[in-house]
Amino acid sequence: MAECETLFLLFHKEMVTGIYKSTEQGEVENGRCITKLENMDFRGGKGLIERVTKDITRFKDESDILKFI
Repeated sequence: MAECETLFLLFHKEMVTGIYKSTEQGEVENGRCITKLENMDFRGGKGLIERVTKDITRFKDESDILKFI
């Protein structure tokens, strides 16, 4: 488990470094780098959720939703 966490942290560090290096100084000061990272996270999470829930039937009530979460 520690190996996976280490790999994720290394990947995250390189991704953040790459985003900051690829933008101009004005974009860094305006926070556009953070917006780019947040959008990447949102799209990745949305894609993962759509893939996981594709084969699951609709939930009947709120308790089923809470059980899934």
